[in-house]
Amino acid sequence: MTTSNPWWGSGLFTVAGVLITTLGASVLAILNRRTERRRLSREQKVETYPELLYAAHRLARTPVWPADAGDPEELRDEIDKAAQRVRLFAPASVGDAVAGLLTAADSFAQTVRTIRTESKPAHADLLDQRDAAKHRETVEGLRTATEAFLAATRVDLEVDRA
Repeated sequence: MTTSNPWWGSGLFTVAGVLITTLGASVLAILNRRTERRRLSREQKVETYPELLYAAHRLARTPVWPADAGDPEELRDEIDKAAQRVRLFAPASVGDAVAGLLTAADSFAQTVRTIRTESKPAHADLLDQRDAAKHRETVEGLRTATEAFLAATRVDLEVDRA
């Protein structure tokens, strides 16, 4: 026999072909799963981020008087519930913004509760001038924290660049 290939060459090429095909299929499957997880995570974010933003905006618009106009604790609990969902799948930058939002929501709810227990409404259910500055400060803090959360989510969802 006068062949130019050694007797083990065809077997080696067969085994190498099988290994390359298997490795290629495995890599594609891993990439496909990663892409699918990223897509599902994005769907969750697109659903949950606006829930948290909406709850924060509703809390910021809660009037102090009349007292039955809305319970800031209930709205604060809605924010906490949505925040816990966000923390399950959000990156650290969004998690930090959520922590700031929760702190601001606590401060606002506490301020409204304090004003309602320690003072009375002014004429026509308006806020007493002595309480207005503290209330304005906590509303502004809540709005600032909401804007910081919005900015972090826009970066995370790749709407804006970092």
